[in-house]
Amino acid sequence: MNENITIIRICEVLWVDDNTDSNRIKVRLLSDDVDKSIEELPYAIPFLPQMIHIKPKLHEGVLVMNSVANNGNSQRYYIGPVISQINHMHKELVDDALSIYDTSTNPKDPAPTLDKNKTKGAVPENDEIAVVGRKFSDIVLSDNDLRIRCGVKKVDSQDEHSFSFNATDSAYLKLKYYENGLPGVDKCNSTATIVADKINLIGNQSKDHDFQCNDNRESINDENMKRLIESAHELPYGDKLIEFLQLFRTVFMEHTHPFPMKPPCTPTNFQNLGNYDLDAILSDSVRIN
Repeated sequence: MNENITIIRICEVLWVDDNTDSNRIKVRLLSDDVDKSIEELPYAIPFLPQMIHIKPKLHEGVLVMNSVANNGNSQRYYIGPVISQINHMHKELVDDALSIYDTSTNPKDPAPTLDKNKTKGAVPENDEIAVVGRKFSDIVLSDNDLRIRCGVKKVDSQDEHSFSFNATDSAYLKLKYYENGLPGVDKCNSTATIVADKINLIGNQSKDHDFQCNDNRESINDENMKRLIESAHELPYGDKLIEFLQLFRTVFMEHTHPFPMKPPCTPTNFQNLGNYDLDAILSDSVRIN
């Protein structure tokens, strides 16, 4: 007699408060756990190794497997959460996540990537490898190109499941390798670029300012970030600094006085030096300590 054997089931997460730091959860398997309280439910442990940290939220869906097929009392393993579409990454209840199944009658949202003008760049391309965060951050790997991005999406204020590419103020680190060199640039086979509204280069051992950059939750919390931006040193623009120093050198080396207490004989350069906007040397975007 042939009998269908269930290998994988989608289940609702009912408990996540594991005090062993093992990322265990509890779910209820239909027919096996109908009469069990949450306290009586057995643990499900991660199927993926602990080096990959992905823990589902309460009432999300996970895929559950038993070590022995059709034996709900055998060790349970889970993979999840199950997310139906990329615009539901923040949290998706199990009933909504079921829309990903062929047998589901639950409606799906229109695919966000159909509107290329709006979403292109906000989500990874099909030929890229990526780690996508719950909200607006991701790590994207493509050919000789690595991007660590934050704030890459802007969510519609009227619809939390609708978003567009943020082309104005995202933050990212881009590493790029050029196998044959960057055309038109001498000796450039690799580049590292940091982009953000404010860029901070901070040393742990600096004696100038203690900005408390080792917060155990956020590395730098909002209060210290504000203090850092207000108090750390603005980095000078190298070309502007050289421009000022060349002007200073010219005035210093060439100026002469025809008589004591008389103006110098190079009044134009002298005047340009006196009127030089020193604040123009400083970057408002990059700070150091």
